[in-house]
Amino acid sequence: MEVTVSQSGDFGVTTGSQLVTVPISGSVTLTVATVNDSTDEPNGSVTVTVDVGSGYTVSQSAGTATVAVDDEDPAPVVSKPSISVGDATAGEGDGFVSFTVEMSGAAGGPVTVYYSVFGGTAAAYGDYLPEWGQVTFATGDTSQTVQIPLIDDSARGEGAETFWLRLRLFDTAYATMEDGLAQGTITDND
Repeated sequence: MEVTVSQSGDFGVTTGSQLVTVPISGSVTLTVATVNDSTDEPNGSVTVTVDVGSGYTVSQSAGTATVAVDDEDPAPVVSKPSISVGDATAGEGDGFVSFTVEMSGAAGGPVTVYYSVFGGTAAAYGDYLPEWGQVTFATGDTSQTVQIPLIDDSARGEGAETFWLRLRLFDTAYATMEDGLAQGTITDND
């Protein structure tokens, strides 16, 4: 008798019609070999259908057999770009300190980074405005700027003063944080 082998997926199965000899006992085992590869792919199935022919009758309830084939290959590891920020310096008369937030490569989707300012030797509301907010990298962007406003005071001889900028990722689906802490230095202009 003839059977037709088909597959849903790509498992290296020899498909199409095959001739099967059934002994007098009335049953036969048909082995359909699959190919084990290292490619991650969706699960699928292999189906064998007994074709209508002469000299035998095909059962409507048992004329087809389907076996699920599970792909056991691990999903590929997708590396994510990393976020970092470097230290920045500005004179108190410059109006702001600009921090460059960089991503090591383009991400597969938008990446939102929250920032906040804290501590150091500079005085909040006396030397700088302690801002917080966010920057968003659109798909393909690799650089953003965070600007922290400075206050130009008239104090003399105060020397360089510092504060800190801290970054936090909203979601790690498309990027990771490598270095989320940077020092801002304000140089005196009096």
